[in-house]
Amino acid sequence: MRRGFVVVLIAIACGSPPPSAPSAVIVMSPTSVCVGDAFTTPIHLDGTSSAQSLTLVYARPDPNAPPLSYTWSFEGAAMQFDDGNAHSDTLTVRSAGDRPLHVTLEVRNSLGGITDALATLSITPLDTAGRCPLPPP
Repeated sequence: MRRGFVVVLIAIACGSPPPSAPSAVIVMSPTSVCVGDAFTTPIHLDGTSSAQSLTLVYARPDPNAPPLSYTWSFEGAAMQFDDGNAHSDTLTVRSAGDRPLHVTLEVRNSLGGITDALATLSITPLDTAGRCPLPPP
């Protein structure tokens, strides 16, 4: 009686590789407000340093590259839009200042690649005299 092995090869066709990812960059100013800010300090959020391709070392975005799409989302402190909206490349918001405001920027490139960047607006406690120690905006 003979024994043998049957080898079955299954070829799995792979689709194309995933799309190239963009870089997502958030520039926030200021990066902190005092506790109890109560929507008085404008917070500028800028995603225009984001680029079509993800790189290990920052490179300025190519001005001739196709436009990126932006989606901003917020968690934590209550906030309101001053200028721009959740799909603008730059916007200005204000925070209640009762707790940190976590900001997420999702950037999508023309190839369908998606990358997120995260930033947090911190809360600075008042000084012993009850004043905000941060410089005025």
